[in-house]
Amino acid sequence: QGLPGPRGKGMIPDWLTKKLADGPISFERFMELALFHPDHGYYTRNIRGVGQRGDFATSPTLSLALSSAIAGWMEREIKALGIRPPFQLVELGPGDGSLARGILTALPWNVRRKCRLHLVEVSGPLQQQQETALGKFRRRVHWHDSLKAALESLPTGTHPIIYSNEFFDAFPVRIFQRSADGLEELMVEGQESGLGESWEDPVVLPPTQLDPNQFAEGHRFEVAASIRQWMQENFTQLERGSLLTIDYGGSQAEIYHRRPQGTVRGYFFHNVQTGPAVYENPGRQDLTADVHFDDLEAWGAEVGVATIAREAQGSFLSLFSEDSSEAADFLRSSAGEAFKVLIQRKE
Repeated sequence: QGLPGPRGKGMIPDWLTKKLADGPISFERFMELALFHPDHGYYTRNIRGVGQRGDFATSPTLSLALSSAIAGWMEREIKALGIRPPFQLVELGPGDGSLARGILTALPWNVRRKCRLHLVEVSGPLQQQQETALGKFRRRVHWHDSLKAALESLPTGTHPIIYSNEFFDAFPVRIFQRSADGLEELMVEGQESGLGESWEDPVVLPPTQLDPNQFAEGHRFEVAASIRQWMQENFTQLERGSLLTIDYGGSQAEIYHRRPQGTVRGYFFHNVQTGPAVYENPGRQDLTADVHFDDLEAWGAEVGVATIAREAQGSFLSLFSEDSSEAADFLRSSAGEAFKVLIQRKE
């Protein structure tokens, strides 16, 4: 029947109890299972949607400003690099399809008619929403379960334009903290009261631009080593391409200022879950962590992806979007500093 859940919140599901039978697992493994278990994961099976009726909202569900800005950037990229049609657009983690629909709508007709859109999606429920959202553009859209599959489908010599919004924040993270004896890694285990935490030490930090010496003893921080692995698996085969990444995060100082417990949190019907609550409802709530953009740049450089620019979302929107609505102003101001935009190229 599984194990009792934390604070009387129900049972640890049987599928997770079995994973814990042999002992504690890393938080990275717990997060991977909770989000992407093929039968019980939040994204693969249980996500309710994005926006007011889901667990969280994203910028494209609030305003068209981000879509129009990305479309403007794409036009500039096509002209600056002399990219020849058909233009191959690849969106990673396209959510409910709002961003893709907004971009295609914002692109000039003479550009849009030469576009082919490739959506990389592992979630069956979300793909259904994307098909609905992109109905009138359906003949231009192709779905893939991985970036590798999307790239393999492109004609030889193609220069794809790859973009994402709130994609990397869902990658599983390893959690560490400084101790008197060095570094410890957070493990998740089944206890009588439900899911609990323990620490494994000493451990070696994976490749990262984070400096653990800048953290006080007991301060938690995350390393998304899964992103580095994903980049090595996908970008080594990329001959050339343009990449645009939008996500919340930044530098070490920006992410962890006044956050001694780190940045991992959950979202359940728009309620933010922190502390012990991130272990409640495994497979039924979103889990996320801030993105360390210094790592994105360094790990990209390892596979030949060069950084062109990095700026706050507010600056990006001011440069490429003329939308002056109240929602657009929110994306420029309140969310404008929390979200960063990273532009990279492989040539």
